[in-house]
Amino acid sequence: MEKNQHPRILFKYRHFDKEGYHLKSLDELYLAPPESFNDPFDTALPVLYHSSGTPPDEILAHMRRTNPETNKSHPLPDSRIVEEWKRFIRSIPEDIGEAQEFDQRQAEMNARETGVFSLAEGESSILMWSHYGFHHTGFCIGYRTPVLYEELRKTAEVVLMPMQYLPRMPIVNPYDPNLSIDDWFSPFTVKYLDWYYEKEWRLLLLRGANTIVPIPEQAVESVYLGMRIKKFDEELIISKLRARKFPVNLFRATRQFNSFELKFERQEYIL
Repeated sequence: MEKNQHPRILFKYRHFDKEGYHLKSLDELYLAPPESFNDPFDTALPVLYHSSGTPPDEILAHMRRTNPETNKSHPLPDSRIVEEWKRFIRSIPEDIGEAQEFDQRQAEMNARETGVFSLAEGESSILMWSHYGFHHTGFCIGYRTPVLYEELRKTAEVVLMPMQYLPRMPIVNPYDPNLSIDDWFSPFTVKYLDWYYEKEWRLLLLRGANTIVPIPEQAVESVYLGMRIKKFDEELIISKLRARKFPVNLFRATRQFNSFELKFERQEYIL
């Protein structure tokens, strides 16, 4: 797969909760703030807005360079950019420790305000079923990525990007003229190497935390039942699938006899 080429299907592992929150993922997406995630480093990587040590003239050049990109319909006049540049330069503390605190607060704000919907590349991860499928008692939804992504882009400026898993924390200098789009999004798409097993992709909406977005029925391609799913929960899933206009492929997970692998058997549920 080429870099950032979207997989045809992406998956969401879910479990059954009393409120029915996770079942809603069949009909809508909840873009959660990363501060609610189990990793305190998530979306909290340092971007050196104040503590990069970049000379003022290079910061001004950056603001001019990005102006038409960030304001395509109404670019700011040069005098306005210079005015904002002077205001920003005055806000940079002389003490490097204070400047780093400024940047840390910005990272914490990103973790509060960014909306994230996490997806996985595969449906057969034993660890994912154990952690996010609540000991294999839950279910997994397979989304048609092009349908899901293109539908969301009609109403919101979302991006879909794969996670990177690194042994060291990257540090982003936003004023670097060679900064790529992947580098710019790295505070939202980089996690520590230990998380590699998730093989995660993310739908991101800047300043879109706690947003609920309805999705079309045809975005759901398949549902996988955990190997320990309870009968009541299985019947609940099937009743919801039967009520849908567009059919969904249904599978049940079982264990392989002689290997550490899951296999999935097709389940007929349409009356």
